[in-house]
Amino acid sequence: MAPSRRDIQLTRITGHSLGSSDAENEEMEGVRLLDSYDDDEENAHFLSKIEGGSGDSGLKKIQVGITGMTCAACSNAVEGALMSVSGVFKASVALLQNRADVVFDPNLIKEEDIKEAIEDSGFEAEILADPVTAGTKTTLVGQFTIGGMTCAACVNSVEGILKDLAGVKRAVVALATSLGEVEYDPNIINKDDIITAIEDAGFEGSIAGAVGGYPEEWIPENGTHFVFSLMFSISVVVIACPCALGLATPTAVMVATGVGATNGVLIKGGDALEKAHKLKYIIFDKTGTLTQGKATVTTAKVFSEMDRGEFLTLVASAEASSEHPLAKAIVDYASQFHSTDKSAEDGKESQNSGWLLDTSDFSALPGKGIQCLVNNKMILVGNRKLMSENSITIPDHVDKFVGELEEGARTGVIIAYSGELVGVMGIADPLKREAPMVVELLRRMGVRSIMVTGDNWRTARAVAKEVGIEDVRAEVMPAGKAEVVRSLQKDGSTVGMVGDGINDSPALAAADVGMAIGAGTDVAIEAADYVLMRNNLEDVIIAIDLSRKTLTRIRMNYVFAMAYNVVSIPIAAGVFFPLLRVQLPPWAAGACMALSS
Repeated sequence: MAPSRRDIQLTRITGHSLGSSDAENEEMEGVRLLDSYDDDEENAHFLSKIEGGSGDSGLKKIQVGITGMTCAACSNAVEGALMSVSGVFKASVALLQNRADVVFDPNLIKEEDIKEAIEDSGFEAEILADPVTAGTKTTLVGQFTIGGMTCAACVNSVEGILKDLAGVKRAVVALATSLGEVEYDPNIINKDDIITAIEDAGFEGSIAGAVGGYPEEWIPENGTHFVFSLMFSISVVVIACPCALGLATPTAVMVATGVGATNGVLIKGGDALEKAHKLKYIIFDKTGTLTQGKATVTTAKVFSEMDRGEFLTLVASAEASSEHPLAKAIVDYASQFHSTDKSAEDGKESQNSGWLLDTSDFSALPGKGIQCLVNNKMILVGNRKLMSENSITIPDHVDKFVGELEEGARTGVIIAYSGELVGVMGIADPLKREAPMVVELLRRMGVRSIMVTGDNWRTARAVAKEVGIEDVRAEVMPAGKAEVVRSLQKDGSTVGMVGDGINDSPALAAADVGMAIGAGTDVAIEAADYVLMRNNLEDVIIAIDLSRKTLTRIRMNYVFAMAYNVVSIPIAAGVFFPLLRVQLPPWAAGACMALSS
């Protein structure tokens, strides 16, 4: 019968019988047989017999959990106690993991004997469940969340600590995701030990993923569980970027503003663009808005003994300081009457010089007319209201004449001088060619047109009848126009105002959507939300239609963006991967995001 290893007795070599020097003898002192055995080539053959041989040569490896060790001396004491047990061939104690790996011959010793040996040395021992054979090479990959890292130095520190742990084969830490992937031998170290090591280094550690989270056949060649899941995470983040939602509105507004400018409609902001699609009422001024603003005098009749030339000179001198379109028409008419062939060639400035009278105390009365002093006598030029307030009596034949002018869509201007009525002028302002068509198109779009003017009722009704407007508000003061706007807004309706003059600016400012004629005054343009540069009422239709189409496009953008996210995010997250093996790589997710935007 061949002797077993346990029958071998070691004896220290003394003297020089083998030709060794004293120095060599001293180097051999304290060296155990197993230590020297581990270093030669025969060690591999020895370990291959653990749980793999037959008969008496079968060795077994177990792991024993040990509590109570506090220092290296404790681990050396336990290791010495184990090695002193007959049948134990190797014992390795890990202080950090509080466990021991023991290789022994089950034919000579039992697991309980090993446990008792450790307890006899003053420590508590427990045989760990599911022991594995020493020849089995098994590694697992775990993901850990690491908190507290702030720089690359932290990453290097954590990686270095993990790699130094017994049983750790590989460690990779990512600062951006605060994740670490560790490949380790579960026979030597477990996840709790890894987390403890991370926390001992001053960082926060927790389990982020479990090994085997995905079937092995899902993992690409040369890939890992960590990288596989990271690709899905990146794709989800890229797809979920709210670019499409964020650009849905500003892009549409920007394009609409450019289209409006191309068509002569200047839009001052997205708020005005949004409100215009909800318009229920559109208020039109008469003079310069529905009409061409090119008033001409059609009739000038004197009702006193005053000479016609003197009458025209008196009226033109008073109106020369006014900016109203009707005032300009009166001055031009008088200029033509007084002009000569020479003055006509010299231009307008020469026409006005020499025959106009000096005036003083000029005052414009909105909605009524003007008044001033000529030759130290008061002259009034305006409507019936102005005459009534100044106690000027209008004879019946004069009132009848003015009424005939007004019924013919002309404005009757009454002139009084030195307390007496001296004459009447009839002024016509032709309608804009497109005005009736615009009113009809607005009616078809569901927008109700209203005309508000400071002119008299007869003229206002005559003009409104020509353009097709049924709702008329006449003899309205500038502040009254704003009150009309507010009265229509009381039920929550969106009201628009189209005007061109200073008198229209309060109403333009009060309206939800103010539209100023480009040829109008600077004050009106400043108060408006839209500027119709072409002085064409058709631009009102363009502005409303552009607003409606823009809001429709914005809603479509939102629907598309939501549909894109609803469809793309599950694909990016890998919902369909188990069934269809469909995966959206990060570069493809980026392309989808760009296309959606």
